[in-house]
Amino acid sequence: MFSRKTLLWSTGILLLAAIVRILHIDDPALWTDEGFVYYTFKIPLFDAILGDRHPPFYFYTLHAWENFTGDSILALRWWSMLPSMLSLAVTFQIGRELARYRPGIKNLPLLAMLILALADAENYMAQELRMYTWHVLFAACSTWFYLRFLRNGKTRLWIIANVLLMYTHYFGAFVLIVQGIHLLIFASQKRRGIIALIISGVMFAPWFFGVTLRQFADDAVCVNCATSQNWDILLDFREKWFGQIWALTLLLFFFGMVWMVKDRVKLRPFAPTVLLIGLIVVPVAGTFALGHEEAVLLARRMVQITIPISLLIALGIANFSKRGQIVVALALILYGTTTVDWYRIKVPWHTITNLIAEYAQPGELALMEVGYEESALLYYYDHQLPTQISSFPVWSGEARYDYYEVYLPELLAEQRDIQTGVITTWVTFFSPDDGILHKIQDAGFIRTMTRPYHHLGSEIDVYRYDLLPDDAVGTFQNGMILRAFEITPDGRVDLWWSSEEVLTDEYVVSVYLLNSAGVVVSQLDSIPPKSTNTWQPGEVIYDPRVPQGIESLPPDIYTIGVKVYHFTPDIVDILTIDDEPALILGAWEH
Repeated sequence: MFSRKTLLWSTGILLLAAIVRILHIDDPALWTDEGFVYYTFKIPLFDAILGDRHPPFYFYTLHAWENFTGDSILALRWWSMLPSMLSLAVTFQIGRELARYRPGIKNLPLLAMLILALADAENYMAQELRMYTWHVLFAACSTWFYLRFLRNGKTRLWIIANVLLMYTHYFGAFVLIVQGIHLLIFASQKRRGIIALIISGVMFAPWFFGVTLRQFADDAVCVNCATSQNWDILLDFREKWFGQIWALTLLLFFFGMVWMVKDRVKLRPFAPTVLLIGLIVVPVAGTFALGHEEAVLLARRMVQITIPISLLIALGIANFSKRGQIVVALALILYGTTTVDWYRIKVPWHTITNLIAEYAQPGELALMEVGYEESALLYYYDHQLPTQISSFPVWSGEARYDYYEVYLPELLAEQRDIQTGVITTWVTFFSPDDGILHKIQDAGFIRTMTRPYHHLGSEIDVYRYDLLPDDAVGTFQNGMILRAFEITPDGRVDLWWSSEEVLTDEYVVSVYLLNSAGVVVSQLDSIPPKSTNTWQPGEVIYDPRVPQGIESLPPDIYTIGVKVYHFTPDIVDILTIDDEPALILGAWEH
């Protein structure tokens, strides 16, 4: 049983961890790897996993979770946050097991919980739609049950944890390798331990031989390749796991390898220290050895070392007096809650998609060309747009030629039968390859709007392309041609302008509403999105307008007209070529 004091402190630590893990969990947009997870909801799940490089546990459980919670960003990322919270409880138990090796050590389980609660490695992964927090949880469970095996010889829970670990991430094998070496050196029941590890391997063997080998069949692996020898990566690891105050945390880390007894330094017992060091060194060394052309050397794939690092730092703090522990813990809490050492700036695809959603209408087509970010962007297209959606399935085995040279031209040609009036195609574009833009133009579409978004010094563009009717609506005497118009159900008036000659003046366009009594009840006067004196001959300008106050108008059938004027400095109305003061567009029922 735990004392009331321990329960209170552990509850406080859990609340702290929950706050830092849940706060802003759904703010960052999905990125490439998370986009792949969303992509698994779009195709048969096993086919998706077969084309990936990870075991199935996370994907199947996430799909089951999504059936109950839906696919909001909050709900999906919650499935990563939950195991991160469970890891705190498991780390507490590991701390209790380690305390048995150092009688008299104070507060180790709580200190271990606290360090893990503040660990940016866990906080970051808890807010990402990936399997890494489950990886950490099962690595922690395997370590806990292995320590229990050393004490009581029981293997059932240890085997279960090992199997779950291997079915969650292949790098979990490093944990089993360390345990195997450790038990050969330190365990009294070596034979029983080896049998448990063999059983764990046998239970994973069907997946390994049936699927894993197929996943990596075309995967080129190099040993000691250039990627692996980039020692800057080690400096990156240092900051991610030890923070900007790495001098302090590394000192605590190394101090945790010894045991202070009455102001004397002791190295024995070696068993727990060797285990924790092995759980760090072997995954790091193994990952370096398996250098990979697809940058396998990513910190996220070694997050299992977060637990032993946290434990060694906690052991270092536990070597201090009670007062010293409080001072160090408060310093780490202050630093951990006010700084972030592990982060990724993600493209705000939800914001970029809103650039389309602001004007998109049902039935229009939305495309994208953003490289491997397409699956991430697809999530926001699916959830924010009322349009048809098409994207190249980057995670599939489909040839790019088939999509861009066969499917896409056919899809664009079909829009003449799918859409009515002005035929519209949107595209989010961030790529050195502008082939998709040429395909759209070859299908007869004209770019009528560009909405740029600046991200980290780069420009991501949202383009609108339209296929306009052959006949214009009308022409004004200044040369402005109204090529087409549409009135949306909510009263927005979309205009498409062009001119055959350069316009030297800046003109104002007025869209107005007449009620059934012929009285002007709403209007919007402004220059077009691009000033008329900057238009190029033949250029088409998309000009969306929402007359002021239309949402508060009483029910009626309103007549919508458009007129053009300019200041000289007096207001001078520009007549149509038919000497009319305005073009009457049609009626709108409100």
